[in-house]
Amino acid sequence: MPLGDFPLHWEGEEDRPPGLRTALLYQGPDGASAPVLVRRWSHHDDREGVLELDWIAVVCTPQVKVLRRPRPTAPRPTDDQGMPARLRLAVGPAAALVLGAVVVSRSADGWWTGLLQPLLLGGSTIPAVVAALGWQARFDRDALVTSTGLTRRRTAWPEITAATAANGRVTVRTSDDQELRIGHRAVEWLGLGDYDPQALATAVTRAAREPTARPTTDTPDHFPELLVNRLSLTAYLVTTVTVWLT
Repeated sequence: MPLGDFPLHWEGEEDRPPGLRTALLYQGPDGASAPVLVRRWSHHDDREGVLELDWIAVVCTPQVKVLRRPRPTAPRPTDDQGMPARLRLAVGPAAALVLGAVVVSRSADGWWTGLLQPLLLGGSTIPAVVAALGWQARFDRDALVTSTGLTRRRTAWPEITAATAANGRVTVRTSDDQELRIGHRAVEWLGLGDYDPQALATAVTRAAREPTARPTTDTPDHFPELLVNRLSLTAYLVTTVTVWLT
C-alpha cells in the first residue's frame, strides 16, 4: 500500500529518497506501534554507483502515517436481475405453442408414441427452456428471492454461506448443504442485459455476510411470469392428452 512521508534514519539528508514509496506493511511482533515495513529501495553511491536493494525490513515508529486505499466494493444488483420482463412472460407460451403444434401435427396411436412420449418431451423441454430464458433474481433486505420461471424461492441472508460463479451461472450454497443456481449462459448468447455472473456472486456473498450491503427496502414479491408459464405447461399437457383421446 502507498505510504506517506515518515521519519526514517539516514546517514545524510541527501540520501533520503523523496516522495511516496510503495511498500508492504506487516504487523510486527511488538503490537500496533511497531509494524514491519518491507519495500524496494535503490541508493546512489558515487563510489559504487546505484546500489539496488530488492527488499529491506525496518521497524516503524508510531508516527508512521499509512494512506489506506478504499476497499473495492462489488456492484449491487438491481431489483430485477435476469431476462427482460417481456421475454420472461413470452417464453412459456411460445415453447408450449411450438411443442403443441408438433404434437397435433404428428398425432399417433399407442401409449408410448401418442401419449407418454409427448408428455415426457414437453414436461422436460418446457421447464428447461423457461429456466434458461425466464429466470430472475431479486435482492431484498431480508432475503435473496429467485425465480426459475416456474418456481419461486426465498432464501434468507443468514442461510447463505457462499456464492460462486462458473460456466455462466451462479451457485449459492446454504447452511443446510443445499445449492441454488441462478442465471444461464443464454443471457450472453442472446446479448441480453449486463449479466455478470462473477459480479452477482460477489454481491450475493457480500450481502450474506454484511448487513450494510443489503437493500434497505423490501422488493415486490410478485412474479407474473410464474402464473403464465404454469398455465402454458398445463395447457400443453391437457392438449397432448386431448389429442390422444380424440
